[in-house]
Amino acid sequence: MIGWGSCAILIPMSHSLKEKRQVLQRLITLMRKQFNVSIAETEGQDTWQRSRLEIALVGTSETLVRDAFQSIHRFLESNLEITVLSLEIQVL
Repeated sequence: MIGWGSCAILIPMSHSLKEKRQVLQRLITLMRKQFNVSIAETEGQDTWQRSRLEIALVGTSETLVRDAFQSIHRFLESNLEITVLSLEIQVL
C-alpha cells in the first residue's frame, strides 16, 4: 500500500525565509529518520510562515499506513515550532 499526505503548516515564530528553512529542515530530517518517509516542501517556498509538505510512505497493509500517518500527525501536532493547519491523507 502507498500512503500520501499533504500537510499545510504555519511557522508563527518565523520572521525570515532563513528561519523558516531552518525549522523545516529540522522537521524534515526528524520525520525522515523517525518514520522513514519521503517528504518535500511543495508550496510556500517564498513565504515566511506558511508551507505545504507532501509526505509519502509505503507499507504492507492499509492499517499499517494509516497508523503511520496517525503517528506522523501526533508528531507534527506536538512540535512547538509549527501549527498544523490541515493534513489530508490518501491510501492507494
